[in-house]
Amino acid sequence: MSTMKQSLSSQSSARSLRCLLAAVLFLPLAALPAAAASQLHIAIPDNAWQIENANKSGWTCEAQPQTVRTCHKGDSATLVPDHEWWLGNMKSAGWTCNGAPDIVRFCSKPASVAITWDGTCTPSQVGARGSVTITKTPNGNSYDVTLEGKLSINSPTYGYVRHGVPPGFLPVSTDPLAYTCSVQQSATKGDTSGVSNYGGKGVGIRNDNYQGYQGRATIWFPEKFYNGEFTLRCTWQTNEATDPSAWQSCPGIKVIQ
Repeated sequence: MSTMKQSLSSQSSARSLRCLLAAVLFLPLAALPAAAASQLHIAIPDNAWQIENANKSGWTCEAQPQTVRTCHKGDSATLVPDHEWWLGNMKSAGWTCNGAPDIVRFCSKPASVAITWDGTCTPSQVGARGSVTITKTPNGNSYDVTLEGKLSINSPTYGYVRHGVPPGFLPVSTDPLAYTCSVQQSATKGDTSGVSNYGGKGVGIRNDNYQGYQGRATIWFPEKFYNGEFTLRCTWQTNEATDPSAWQSCPGIKVIQ
């Protein structure tokens, strides 16, 4: 009998943990942060090991734990505050809530973000202008970044190849050739992936330590004889956190997601 109770208790704990990790936050909108629409949310058991692992995976957990009940309806599960008013309303709506409360931490991290950018507000040797969309999507402990669109450049002479990207997209790798753009089509010269330039070939994204470009992604173009419009698709990875306030002073940046 004791063995059966232990087995049932283990099954219940495992089920509760799965529900907590998969739960949809069922709280009044007033309790959510203003940026909730651009955040992912989870609830995890309130123990140091779980919180440490969440932090390592890019989640930010609230400083104080919350007392909640896990409620079930068919195959769905959700969390509600451990309060009679909530429990009564859930029961009336056909939900069955666990008899005992759970102590959890709510954690969040940025969801995907996308901006359009006209090339302004960053350091440049080539004066790139146009319209590109930059998308940043969580992927484990880092983010996948995609830049797509058209930029026109004007490189005055040899060695003038750099155009800075807005903050928030610093590449993980410092290898200058790690992130060659998969699409780099010059309107007049065609594909430029095989074109030698100052320190590389074609168009790519770099983590550049040149004065004025440190700490940001830099687009690296062919110089001088390849001026004009480029159609681009470039991908790379970043660990840099998203801070939309860093874009607010630039009228050429629009947050679209």
